[in-house]
Amino acid sequence: MTSNEKKCPNCGHIFKPGETYCPNCDLFVPFDEQKNLSNDTITNSNEPASYKNDTPSEPSPSIPTFKHRNRTSVEETPATEEEIVEKQSEMEEATEKPIIEEHSEIETISPVEVETFEEIDEPVEEQPQTRVTDSSTPPSNESPKKNNKSKILVGIIVLLIVFGGGYVYNSQKKQNELETTLKLTTSAEDAIQNLYMKNQGEVFLKKGISQSDITSAEDKVKELKGTEQYDKLNERMQQVVKTFTRLTAINEAFKKPVIEGNQLINDAYVKDDTKLTLEAIDPEENGFDKLYNEAIKDATEQKAAIKTFKTTLEKLYRDDKVVSEPSKQVYNDAVKQLADIKDPELKAEFQKILDDVSKVIDEQEKKAEAARKEEEEKQAAAEKNTQQSQNNNNTNTAQNGSSFTPSTNGGRWGTRQDATIDLSDPAWAWNPGVQEKVISEVIKRGYVVDGGYTLVPKFIENGVGFYDLYATKNSKLFPNSKPEEFPIYVVTINDKTGWFKGNGPN
Repeated sequence: MTSNEKKCPNCGHIFKPGETYCPNCDLFVPFDEQKNLSNDTITNSNEPASYKNDTPSEPSPSIPTFKHRNRTSVEETPATEEEIVEKQSEMEEATEKPIIEEHSEIETISPVEVETFEEIDEPVEEQPQTRVTDSSTPPSNESPKKNNKSKILVGIIVLLIVFGGGYVYNSQKKQNELETTLKLTTSAEDAIQNLYMKNQGEVFLKKGISQSDITSAEDKVKELKGTEQYDKLNERMQQVVKTFTRLTAINEAFKKPVIEGNQLINDAYVKDDTKLTLEAIDPEENGFDKLYNEAIKDATEQKAAIKTFKTTLEKLYRDDKVVSEPSKQVYNDAVKQLADIKDPELKAEFQKILDDVSKVIDEQEKKAEAARKEEEEKQAAAEKNTQQSQNNNNTNTAQNGSSFTPSTNGGRWGTRQDATIDLSDPAWAWNPGVQEKVISEVIKRGYVVDGGYTLVPKFIENGVGFYDLYATKNSKLFPNSKPEEFPIYVVTINDKTGWFKGNGPN
């Protein structure tokens, strides 16, 4: 190579006469080192010279300097087939990076147009110049390799920045999601724990728990739906709901809560107007199940006591008033059954009704007693009159004409008995109407009841027959006698006059 040869510093191309730029690179233009003028610009005979050097100069050096040619657009120069293959290879290597595989969800980046900037090897002052080209050598249209490589490199860098930023963004997003899940999990666990009594495990719900507490905890658990933690937390939440449902049901059966925390309230009383349909838990799995079953047992016993009393009370009190003739015995049974009722308020209410019944019974007994006394007085007067009449008619008299009172031979009435009873003796014949009158009277007095008595002939004295009257069933006089105690002696009766006498004060 001679000293006058001009060589492209980029690719080594030796400029031919008339070439003002490298046909391979299309980037460099030779300039005179001293005067910054093109050294190999040849004035075409058909074109005017770009400039005229009027000043004599020294011979130029053998190696010229070069300056980057300005390009209007890199995209306008088509690339060679070799450059296209090289570009595709480099792009395939870039797409095989793991970072791109990990973040395939990032949108495809549109191609980035990269402009190359003008570079000057040495700062020189540019002079106006006219480019003279050889008409026989047209400018090359091939795309410069260095420019294409620069564009590809810049594109790859941009992709790495974008995908790298996406990776960082995605990692940060996952970290944020994990932190959010952790916070939600902690919040849900705390919400479930707060539904139970402290230091008791997940067995007894806290005192005063409400539906709003349950709903709030459920909402916190639902926020974790779709995560790994949801199933376990939801299972625990459903157990809370199950326990709360049972707790609510048993507490609503009482006038105030019967179960509070881990305690069974002894002074809780069952509602009288509520049907008890709850069933015991079998088998019992924990302490709450045991309390629940004890509460159901208590409620059942209270309901049974109330029902038994009401059944008895209906015999004494109907249609908001005392029946016309309440039984003293039924009243006594009701008083005993009232003692089995635990609820003091309900017991006081029933006691008022029994007090009304008692007043009616007392009034009835007073009236009955007054009537009995009146009747006894009438009977006594009638007996006296009858006795006098019998005495006047020599009835019930001795043979010497003196009146008499039957003798008991020193014993109690009802103990005298003749050795032989001859029913054909006229002494055993009742005077007309006497027997009916006596029986009606003793029934009225309550000594015997209709169909609950018997008459037994016992002895004859002074031609008069005397019968003993026996009770065979309970009566007012014998209300509590047992069946094996009957028959029971009542009075001795004169079958001629109707006079009768017994061992009682009357």
